[in-house]
Amino acid sequence: AIQAVYPPGSTLKPFVALGALDAGAIEPGTTFRETCDGAFQFGSRSFRCWNPDGHGTLAMRDAVARSCDVYFYQLGIRVGLERLSAFMKRIGASDKSGIDLPQERKNLFPDAAWFDKRYGAGRWSRGLILNLAIGQGEVSITPVKLAQLTAFLANGGTIVRPHVVRSMRGESRAVDPAVTQTDSLRNAHPISARWIALARASMEAVVNDAGGTGGSARVEGYRVAGKTGTAQNPHGDDHALFICYAPAEAPRIAVAVLVENAGHGSTAAAPIGQKVLQAFFYPAKAESLRLVAGR
Repeated sequence: AIQAVYPPGSTLKPFVALGALDAGAIEPGTTFRETCDGAFQFGSRSFRCWNPDGHGTLAMRDAVARSCDVYFYQLGIRVGLERLSAFMKRIGASDKSGIDLPQERKNLFPDAAWFDKRYGAGRWSRGLILNLAIGQGEVSITPVKLAQLTAFLANGGTIVRPHVVRSMRGESRAVDPAVTQTDSLRNAHPISARWIALARASMEAVVNDAGGTGGSARVEGYRVAGKTGTAQNPHGDDHALFICYAPAEAPRIAVAVLVENAGHGSTAAAPIGQKVLQAFFYPAKAESLRLVAGR
């Protein structure tokens, strides 16, 4: 959770969309000239969408809900690396989460300086933004960072430092002020509440709309917001990812699921997210099921 980094895949799309809105690159109803027919031609290379039949013409909300790669390829070109990497820096996408555990690994959303250092000044293609915009390429994030970013959207724009320890008490039962966590909420970022609300609405559509990819994370009695992801893995089968929070209207929990070499986030990771939420909201039922399974 804290030492392994993975490409986040499509779980990054709500944040890419938020960054584009924040930069003024798109409006909520913006569509692109190239409709999704299953692929997007950039120069001499064809970039495929996960859906070979295509999604047609979509605006932001439905593009997130259906996870249309072609929409985000074009969005990446429009917002550009400079503005997108600057936004990701603002929300701490490359920073450690700050969890109170040792040896946490740093995350990465690369900028132009990073590419210049790796490939040489100006010796890299503008087309790199296409992969970055769908959470592939050089982007690498730990599961705990994904959970932190999910909470950032859920709570309206504040980075919450995760903790394992809330406080420690000595023999006197007094709380040791050295480890009392006074920085649980920090790094508020001035991002339009309207844009955050739109990003959140798109994540609700992922789980609750008929065409959304995260329907298997629905929980009875609660409205869930989420995003599926399938990340290409050069060492084997794709990784399955899912992020979510609930209740969507007043979030109490944020979750990030990563299942290595498991395929699609919609079928492998989202059902695990559902089980986590069910255990959180219905603990007595979850415990009774555990006992029955144990027998």
